[in-house]
Formats: sequence, structure tokens, C-alpha cells
Amino acid sequence: MNSLREYAHQAWVQEQDRRKQADRKKRKRRAKKIEEDIEDLLPRDIENLKFDRNLDDPRWEAVVTVTDLDESSLAFTYDKEGDLVLIGGCPTCHEDTISRPIESAADLGDILENFTVSASHECTEAKRY
Repeated sequence: MNSLREYAHQAWVQEQDRRKQADRKKRKRRAKKIEEDIEDLLPRDIENLKFDRNLDDPRWEAVVTVTDLDESSLAFTYDKEGDLVLIGGCPTCHEDTISRPIESAADLGDILENFTVSASHECTEAKRY
């Protein structure tokens, strides 16, 4: 029979594995929902878009990158409120950050033309001035 210490360690290793699997499953569901929200923005006749999921991004729970026919790509995630947002570079500090929420294709077009960072972004360059 194993010692109490060995038994407890084994139980903890199994619990950590269970938590990792549960987190991975949660991230997959979130990525699927992001894909559905992106598809809701698009007209039904758009084809040949490629969706890639990144479930291991340390900054965001799930990231979905959409690649178009011309090989250009856009990365999407959810903000803390659960709104669809675009990941882009801050025009001031150039760090990756999220946009304001995207509610329509017109919102996405506006953000692509004039990237507006989320109010939650703490710009490192803006603090210097």
C-alpha cells in the first residue's frame, strides 16, 4: 500500500489532469462560439475562409484566426464581457490588444479602417507622456 503522501500526490496529479482537460474543453467551446459569431457577421455566400483555433494563447482564453482567399488574416477573441473583438496592434505602443466590441460587419469595417483599442488597454507609451 502507498503512503499517505504518495496517495495524496497521485490524487493531486489526477486532479490537475482533470482540470487541464476541463479547461481545454471550455476553450474549444469558446472558440466554436467565436467562429459562429464571426459567421453571423458575414453574408452567407462568402466561401473559402479558413478558421484556425489557438486554444493555448496565454493572453486570451481562445483566439480564432480567419484567413481569406488572399491569405490576409484577422484574429478574434472575446473581451471580459463576452463581446466579440478583433486583436490588433495599439497605434501608440504597438502591443497586441483588443478592439472595441464588434456588433456588426460595419463595426468590423470601421475598426479595420481606424483601429480603436478597448477601454481596458493600458497603453505603456501613453503613460510616458
